[in-house]
Amino acid sequence: MSVDIDSILEKSVQMKVSDVHIKAGSQPIVRIDGKLSVLHDEKRLSSEDTLAIASQVMKAAHFETFNKTHDVDVAYGIAGQARFRCNFVFDHFHPYPVTDRFLRDLEVFNPPDIKPD
Repeated sequence: MSVDIDSILEKSVQMKVSDVHIKAGSQPIVRIDGKLSVLHDEKRLSSEDTLAIASQVMKAAHFETFNKTHDVDVAYGIAGQARFRCNFVFDHFHPYPVTDRFLRDLEVFNPPDIKPD
């Protein structure tokens, strides 16, 4: 079953998170009030899942840049919900998207490795 990034982002809006971290090998991680938490009701993501998420969010030109530079910033919106600032980087050869809501003025960064419970 493919990952539906829109449902993860819609959930993040409802939870009032500031960041969503999606990384191959772990479940999505969210930042709420400065604290990182694993979304335990979401599946552990594979490299294929994170690549599928990248292809859902990026336009062809962004995906081409990402494949060349292994780093790209894009905007992504869900109608009636929110707009997101997304940063995609390769982390040990896996795509690693990080999203921030545009409605908040936050910097995208590489969080420490978090081991799911």
